[in-house]
Amino acid sequence: MSEADTHYDVALRKFKAWSLTFRPRNGVTDEQIKILCDNIRKRSVHYMMITEKQEEKRHFHSGFILKNAQAKKNLKRWILDPFKSQLDPMEEKVQSQGIKIMYNGDWVTEYLTKEDDTVVLDSKFPLDMQTIDVYFPPTIQNEKKLVKANVADWWYAKMEKLWYEYYNGVEPSTVNIFNFFIDMMHNKRVIRVIENKRKLIEKSIALKHHIKKSTLYEGQILSEIGFLE
Repeated sequence: MSEADTHYDVALRKFKAWSLTFRPRNGVTDEQIKILCDNIRKRSVHYMMITEKQEEKRHFHSGFILKNAQAKKNLKRWILDPFKSQLDPMEEKVQSQGIKIMYNGDWVTEYLTKEDDTVVLDSKFPLDMQTIDVYFPPTIQNEKKLVKANVADWWYAKMEKLWYEYYNGVEPSTVNIFNFFIDMMHNKRVIRVIENKRKLIEKSIALKHHIKKSTLYEGQILSEIGFLE
């Protein structure tokens, strides 16, 4: 396993390097800034936190490297949940869009240092930003190439990881995996919708054998053909 493998998992969308823009409708308050700063410091090894503009236009930016790789859904819990009672649904959606993967150090060295009534609240990044390049994941254009290069069948590898993340301990039967796909598509919404029911059943069967590393016997083949019909 390379050092980079410990800092991000492209297949599961877990990363250590993130950026944040928090821009409430009436401007970010001192209390909100304190909560954001405390939560980022507690979870990060490197960070920079600033505010821009004044009064109702004041907003908060941060670039940070987490101690442990996390998916965006986890960040939303500790970044946005403290402010649920203060944000209407539209504001909450906008703030969620402000949580983004940080693909390089430019966000810190350029964007966070521009002159726009910028106030640096705290900073804990090394002077030589190249020393932390290992934390940054590949760009979106290269992600699929990276995953495909590392596994023979990247889609089933991704599904297997999702299975163990959400359904660890559950018997990987065809029915359970079918329900797992429904959950991932329509509830958690972390994979694309498979509209064709027959194809979904076929993928459920294939993922079952992929997870079990099993070999089909004639009886199993006939049984599952019947299941499809």
